[in-house]
Amino acid sequence: DVGDFSSIINCPSDAFDRATKTLAERVAKGGQQWAAVWLAGQDAVFANCSPKLAQEQRNQKPLVRPLVLPPALPAKAPDWLKKDHAYQRAAAHFYAGRYEDARTQFLAVGQDAASPWQPLGKYLAARSLITAVI
Repeated sequence: DVGDFSSIINCPSDAFDRATKTLAERVAKGGQQWAAVWLAGQDAVFANCSPKLAQEQRNQKPLVRPLVLPPALPAKAPDWLKKDHAYQRAAAHFYAGRYEDARTQFLAVGQDAASPWQPLGKYLAARSLITAVI
């Protein structure tokens, strides 16, 4: 028995690179106030990436991690932030290993023609499905 050498990098470095670029865009688009709300949501998303947590639970089947969701948006949040928030919630579920919920939410993002994340929605829904069975 050689063991299981499969692994998945759940929060790859390009996710952090994309978040950095998105933050700069959100500052330009919505100013510091709304960018700060976006950043709080993104911090929650990445809280689901804890390497320590992944290591502690590596041998548990099925792997269930705590879920940290982005905070609720203020009532007067702009539409672009609402679209980002939907994507962030889906990503939080994915990074927490809750792939079916992530898949459902990414499909909704992929069907929203007004979302800047639409092109990634269906791809990430498929990735959620594949990752769930690995």
